[in-house]
Amino acid sequence: MSDESDSFELPPLADTLSEQLEAQRQRVQRLQSATADPEGALEETLLEISVAHEELRVAQEELRAQHRAIEDLRGQQRDHGLWRERVSSLLPVPVFVTDSAGTVIDANSVAAALLGVAEAGLLRKPLALFVGEKDRKQLRQVISRMSEHAEQQVVVELRPRQGNPVQVTLAAFTDPGGNGVSRQYRWVAVPTTAVEPGDAAKHSDTSAAVFAKLCRLPLEDDDERQLLARVTSLGRTAVPHASGLSVSLGSPIEPEAIATESEFAQAVDGAQYEAGEGPCFDAYNTGEMTISQQVLGDRRWPVFGPKASAAGLGSALALPLQRGPETIGVVNLYADHENAFDSNDIRIAGLFAAAVGAVVQDVRERESLRKLGLQLEEALQSRAEIDQAKGIIMARHGCSADEAFARLVTVSRNTNTKLSDLSARLVRTSGRRTGTAPPRTA
Repeated sequence: MSDESDSFELPPLADTLSEQLEAQRQRVQRLQSATADPEGALEETLLEISVAHEELRVAQEELRAQHRAIEDLRGQQRDHGLWRERVSSLLPVPVFVTDSAGTVIDANSVAAALLGVAEAGLLRKPLALFVGEKDRKQLRQVISRMSEHAEQQVVVELRPRQGNPVQVTLAAFTDPGGNGVSRQYRWVAVPTTAVEPGDAAKHSDTSAAVFAKLCRLPLEDDDERQLLARVTSLGRTAVPHASGLSVSLGSPIEPEAIATESEFAQAVDGAQYEAGEGPCFDAYNTGEMTISQQVLGDRRWPVFGPKASAAGLGSALALPLQRGPETIGVVNLYADHENAFDSNDIRIAGLFAAAVGAVVQDVRERESLRKLGLQLEEALQSRAEIDQAKGIIMARHGCSADEAFARLVTVSRNTNTKLSDLSARLVRTSGRRTGTAPPRTA
């Protein structure tokens, strides 16, 4: 997918702290030189040095924290332009992004591989160019309707540069990640050729709609548990012969989160966790798909088999959720009869598990950035409160900024209280007493 990065400017505070840091270094050097003067007031000078050192230490800590947060945010910002593309790029089915006229402005590697061209070779060309002639008129009609109907589906033939045409269901939706100025459409293609004869279009239409919705989930939901609940309902629709589905994150021994879409799936999950064995455990531990078409007679799970059968389970299919080489969870599909899952179910379930892994990864990275932002805000707030506390002391005692800071340092040491906590308490107390906002220092 396309590689865009947003510019990111250093906050003025970092520059200010750097200036303060240099000023304090120079001040410490001057004061240390002054201690060599026998005529000077040594005790007073040493006190000033102590205060200056403390102020320098605080400035250094704040500057390090600022730079760490800024560098982390910078790294995240480099990927910010890719966020709306991330799931599409990792999705194991072809995805195209077009403008309102149907011109391709982005595509994932799967789409390029299917058509036998480089990703760059797809850009700035009409999507209709890669569609069979008999389907182009229908595709143009769908594009024209997208301005009024945000979701559309159409079955067309994609024509690779070499090889036979591939019939796909294109599920299109207005891209919520567009720039707000020009309208963009995202097209998810699911091939129909691999499904069983007689109902290919039906299964493909359903799967395409599911993958299209998966593309949008990270843009609509940032809460991991809510996301899992929506994913389970989508997965149940995608795999035709599944009677129940669950998704678990983390080890099945101590799962971080579990979502099920039915009481049936919940009962089978319960039997699995109670037995401490089953397809979910095997898929997580091996990082490979685990399938059983006859759970009751499966010798791999002598305890789980009878328990699950009593809950109504006939067949089970478990697929690991991957983040690179790491397994982060499992998608479990259950059927209430034996020999339930055919090759198409396994194919769609594999695509679905890969897509869910990408969605979960996207949401976790969003949460990581949110936490970094909160840490940066806390650092900024701490600095502001120390400055406000100095202003309060200066107003009450008619002293200088340095003397006010020295008082704060002394109380902080004597009470074993962090300087930031002490300052925040003073600001709150002053605000309650006066009923007005405390003064701010420059």
